[in-house]
Amino acid sequence: IGLNEIECHDREYIEIVSAEDADFDLSAWFVTDDPSDPTSFYRLPAGTTLAAGGRLTIYAQTRREDGFTFGISCGNDAVYLFQPDGTLLDDVLVGDYAAATTWGRLPDGLDGLFAANAPTPDAENTPPVLAGGDLYDPFRLPVIDLTVNQAGMDSWVNVDPRASVPGQFQMTVDGVPGDVLQVGVHLKGRIGSLRLPPAKSAFKVDLNFVVPGQRLFGLKELTLNNMVQDSSMLHEFTAYSIFRAAGLAAPRVGYAWVRLNGADYGLYAQMETYDDVFLDAHFPTTQHLFEGAYGQDLTAAQLAGLDIDEGDAQSRADLATIVAALDAVPIDRGYAATQDLIDWYQVLGVMAAEIYIGHWDGYAPTRNNWFMHTNELGRLSLMPWGTDQTFSRVMPLHDGQGRLLRTCMASAECRLAYDQRVQDIVTVIDGLDLPTQIRALATALQPAVAADPKRTYTPATVAAQVQATIDFLARRRAEVGTQLACLLGPNADPDGDGFRCDGDCAPNDPNVHPGAPEVCGDGIDQDCTGRADDAFECPDCVERFHGTHRYLICPTPRNWEQASTHCAESGSGPLHVDSGDENAWLWGQARALAAQNWWLGLTDLAQEGRFVWADGVAPTFTAWSGGEPNNAGNNEDCGHFWSDRAQWNDIPCTQTMGVLCEDACAPGEDRDGDGALRCGNDCNDDDPNVKPGLPEICGDRIDQNCDGTADEGAGCDCVEINNAGRRYTFCDRARNFADSRAECQRQGLDLVVINDGTENQWVFDTAMSRNHRAAWLGLSDTAVEGQFVWVNAAPLNFTRWSGGQPDNGGNVEDCASFFADRAGVWNDLDCAATATTICEQR
Repeated sequence: IGLNEIECHDREYIEIVSAEDADFDLSAWFVTDDPSDPTSFYRLPAGTTLAAGGRLTIYAQTRREDGFTFGISCGNDAVYLFQPDGTLLDDVLVGDYAAATTWGRLPDGLDGLFAANAPTPDAENTPPVLAGGDLYDPFRLPVIDLTVNQAGMDSWVNVDPRASVPGQFQMTVDGVPGDVLQVGVHLKGRIGSLRLPPAKSAFKVDLNFVVPGQRLFGLKELTLNNMVQDSSMLHEFTAYSIFRAAGLAAPRVGYAWVRLNGADYGLYAQMETYDDVFLDAHFPTTQHLFEGAYGQDLTAAQLAGLDIDEGDAQSRADLATIVAALDAVPIDRGYAATQDLIDWYQVLGVMAAEIYIGHWDGYAPTRNNWFMHTNELGRLSLMPWGTDQTFSRVMPLHDGQGRLLRTCMASAECRLAYDQRVQDIVTVIDGLDLPTQIRALATALQPAVAADPKRTYTPATVAAQVQATIDFLARRRAEVGTQLACLLGPNADPDGDGFRCDGDCAPNDPNVHPGAPEVCGDGIDQDCTGRADDAFECPDCVERFHGTHRYLICPTPRNWEQASTHCAESGSGPLHVDSGDENAWLWGQARALAAQNWWLGLTDLAQEGRFVWADGVAPTFTAWSGGEPNNAGNNEDCGHFWSDRAQWNDIPCTQTMGVLCEDACAPGEDRDGDGALRCGNDCNDDDPNVKPGLPEICGDRIDQNCDGTADEGAGCDCVEINNAGRRYTFCDRARNFADSRAECQRQGLDLVVINDGTENQWVFDTAMSRNHRAAWLGLSDTAVEGQFVWVNAAPLNFTRWSGGQPDNGGNVEDCASFFADRAGVWNDLDCAATATTICEQR
């Protein structure tokens, strides 16, 4: 006879189990949480019998029922079972388990060990079962039918897309239709992912919106993500698999085919929702669940603006206490001062995983897409969200904007703990065999991807990004493994320059480290900024002409005020964009020089909300991103180009980024009289046959339509594109290697030679934008098998072979190409095969 199951969350109970062959009299036996306090004893009434091989459950006392009067504190109390004479028969220290579970022996009975258990009073103990069950099996594809009347659809468009409206829901699993449920439906998503019907909208389904208490497989809400920002369709599944395997609370991910009002909307990621059902399954207690928007963080000024998704909506005292503790000490003491208020082990795990997987839009890097949970004691945990844009950007391990990350990085003790958590994440990923999982799931989803009528990516792009995700994981493992070997090894500063190897771009050169004096003109990045010769005193501006109008592109990062001064000192002025053609051309020129953000000469410093150019003129053209300008944090007063798109955003003027300048321009000047102005959109104001909108003439190397690209008109085979001062052409027609080289030489060029990763990525991205698949490189081993050389005999200092390549398949593969659709990696092919052509100026 012994203890078998303990409940310490809701109505507390103690279950006793018998392994006896006969009934057993338990009269006057007693249970307690404190053997030294007789007032806490609960004696079983006379005549209490425990059946042979059976079980007996004792409940806490209520107004209507007798029971024990002592409370059972999860994680702090023990429960004891005594015979009437005071002989201790059994005892157990109660674990601190999730609210939706109990503490019970597994397997059931006296031989089992205590662990989290599904609540089973008077029944056999079983492991916990999470709500949703097979719903989150990614290899099943249920069909979800949503029905919303016209009034509800109009409400989304005209009132609030995030407001729930009444609708009907039906799920068909394995061909068997479920019940039609009355539910609430609303759209979800923010900048970039929010879509209004009939576009591919994302949805949330509130199962108890119409019928209180209604559940589906134990769930009260479903989240259906449209994956419009995930061209692999697998990033969320992969990311959250890593978080969960690391023991961090994160959603399960399945998939579904969704129809709205009978129309197919296609393939969706079916996400587990952060609500009280989820929290009870992962945390012993919950005081609050806070949700942060872009730019929000743990600051006193922003507390009132945080959404409260669970808990008392009128109180933020728990978070206020944490903020006050962080504010009360210097940043390097914040980690030590908040040990009781922040579950740092858990928080560091989430931040380490975010940065490892390139979750640039998460809490640690950007202060976006985050949830924070506090338990009944006010102790904080971090929860990840919004992982669709992951596994592409390589992020420094120790850089980010999140206050908790910055607090940790200021403490040597916390940095070490963080590095150890990064190692934990690496170890977890090593044990998951993610490439096999990813490939299997991609294969299973491929028919749905191909059939999706509202897909935003072609099946070929999806397949390429699946492979790119696998490649990212391999590269990230190699580079982070090298860093950790140094950081967690016996000497994290091998060159003795005072900078650990994680922050030192040349760990074995004491003259190269952050803050080292930059020597202009030597091509060495002494100060570890990622750019050589970028000291303020070094010349950095490159001239670009749009027709006869001069622009300066200056990549050394400066704040907005410094940027304005730099333009003036260079004999120019802040950028003034007047048309979409000028906007697209200039962003392309800047992007070709460096993939970073760039200042516009645009500000609302004089009057909040009224953006004007630096000369005070109001814009006649704008290219703001969706939802911008939004003045996030109440201090975003200067405009800039995004690094990855020709759209604008507002940001604090104190941030630093590249500088774009433009010479002063006479208003309305149109020398050739073609209606296109010299400053703004005419790339040749001396030729009326060149202006935006004109048809492109193939093969003349003239950019008739002023879009920055020559010879790209309908029917043109080869198009000229300039990058970083060099001329390239991309020929779309497939040729064998010899014919491709002959075509390049006919143009006075030769096949492309790749010198570094930046050029490799640009060339590949440009080829993909023209729908190239395999494309020839100027690289072969036709002279000596296995010794690949460039066509210009340049040394092979950079390679990006795909895994297992080159393999000389069939003993005939002697010429190199980009691997079809695979994120810029290379393959060897038979030189007689056909591929597209990329030529480069010698």
